[in-house]
Amino acid sequence: MVSAALAFVAVLLGLTALVQTPGQQPSPNGSGAAPSPAALLDGQLAVPVRLADPAVAAMLTPGDVVDVMVADQRSAARLVAADLTVTAVPDAEGSGPWTQTDGLVMVAATEDEALALAGASARGPVTVAVHP
Repeated sequence: MVSAALAFVAVLLGLTALVQTPGQQPSPNGSGAAPSPAALLDGQLAVPVRLADPAVAAMLTPGDVVDVMVADQRSAARLVAADLTVTAVPDAEGSGPWTQTDGLVMVAATEDEALALAGASARGPVTVAVHP
């Protein structure tokens, strides 16, 4: 019950980072902005993932394919979701709805993957492995 509540709060906090203030324009390359619907396949959602190390988020670019992992403090790291496409990243210039210091990235995920991702941050630090 507590895990579900924490997962819900994590998703809400991630989504609030995407709210743009009036007059704020997304950057032309898509970074710092919510993903366009064209970036998502049928049945996919844009899901916020807050990485434990913001420097890792800053190295990602839209289109990168990543595996998301969580390091539970009581056991070894485990895979949460695989082969997710990054749809938006922090704006390097700080003019987007979130900054590189947030560690927040957006990925395209199915509903089941979105639920797993939402619960991941409640279990421990979240990181990604980037596919070549």
